[in-house]
Amino acid sequence: MEENIVGTTERILRVILGLLFVYVALYASIGPALVWTLTILGLAFIVTAISGFCPIYKLIGKGKCGCGCKKSC
Repeated sequence: MEENIVGTTERILRVILGLLFVYVALYASIGPALVWTLTILGLAFIVTAISGFCPIYKLIGKGKCGCGCKKSC
């Protein structure tokens, strides 16, 4: 099981931003490319918020430190 890298405050913000992106994609008068982009980004934010794991953070090394804890020091 992967470690939780995303903190609680950031998880809440990711859910809000994800829902906002999906809402705009569904109800705004925008082109199809932007609809798909916003939908995918919105769902990605929601999934990372629920799981607490962000693959981009894993790539850049956030959440790892020399002391062995799971927090970013």
